[in-house]
Formats: sequence, structure tokens, C-alpha cells
Amino acid sequence: MYCGNCGAQNPDGAAHCGNCGAPLNTGARGGAVAASAKKNRNIGIAITVGLVVVVVAAVLIIIFAVGGGSPKSVAVDMLEALFDGDLDKIVKMVPDELIKGIAKEEDMTTREAREELSDMLEDELDGVSDYISMMDVSVKATGEDDYDSDELDDVKDDYADYDVKVKSAKTVEVKVSMEFLGQKQTEELDVPVVKIGGDWYVDFINLDKVF
Repeated sequence: MYCGNCGAQNPDGAAHCGNCGAPLNTGARGGAVAASAKKNRNIGIAITVGLVVVVVAAVLIIIFAVGGGSPKSVAVDMLEALFDGDLDKIVKMVPDELIKGIAKEEDMTTREAREELSDMLEDELDGVSDYISMMDVSVKATGEDDYDSDELDDVKDDYADYDVKVKSAKTVEVKVSMEFLGQKQTEELDVPVVKIGGDWYVDFINLDKVF
């Protein structure tokens, strides 16, 4: 049976909870309390999953850009690297053009810009990395849409501030399926990507519009 006070499971017939010491109810009322406690515990797990998703979303907003392949593969690679906690991979995939532009804007060297990015990501993930490592995550790109001319012009203007030329832009539809402590949750994200030079990268400037 489950304790109505803390939700801990106890042997059937026990008079008091082995976890908190509270008296245990028996009979029909005890069964109702047990069911309620189990439901509350499941809700708590679901909330935990939801909080992890929110924190991960906040981390994504500060990622500069990750890329090199097709629009779909770039979006998937970035999310998989994030859930794997592979910060080195993320930093190494940042385009040199953008790093140089940020370094110039912030009056620092390109090496300092990369180090600051790595430190920023590590700080943001601190406290949730253990939860992320316990999650079973699968990421799948399900589609992509081109920006219209006005949207593309806006993105080009955004990157012009960093002396970076954007050739094209798309939105990649990504399905993220997560399982944590037996609870499953699915998030559908529209990830913006941009083409710089001959490669595609995740659009860091407009990631805040995803969440």
C-alpha cells in the first residue's frame, strides 16, 4: 500500500509508513488514498519531465549555431548533441564566420569567444545534466519549409550585424520523443536554420521564437 502522507510504498497490512512514520489507512478508504498517492507521484514525475524540457529549451536559445550538413541533419545533430551533453561537439561545429563576428562585436579573440560559449553552455546545463543523462531521447526531422522573401531579408539583416552573409533560410520540423522514469512525452519543435557559405547551421539569433 502507498502512504497517503509521502506516497512511499509499504507492505500490505503495515500500520505505519516505513518512510515517514505516518499511520496508514486500510480498507476501502486506504485503497482510495493509495490510488491518489500513486497518481500524485506520477504527476510529479510528469512535471519533472516537463521542467527538463523547459530548461533544455532555455539552453537551446543561447546556442550560437551548429551545422555543416543538410537542414534536417543539422537540426537533429544539434538536439542529439545537447541531450548527449556533448558540449565540445557543439562548440566545434560553430562556424568560423560567426565566431569571428561575435569576437569582433565583443572585442575578444576567437579563442576567447569559443571558450565563453563552452562555459555558458556548461553553466546552463548544471543541475539538469543528471536528469538528461537518465532520459531516453529520440529526435526525428519530419519536414522543412522555406522562408518567404520578407522573412529571409529579416534574417539577413540580423546576421549582417556580425558581418555574416546568409544565403538561405528554412524551418525544420523536429519531433523529440522523451522517456523519463517510465513517463513518455513528445515535443514538436520548428527549428530555424540558415545557410552560410556552402553549409547549413542552426539559426541561433531566432531560436527564441521556437519556444
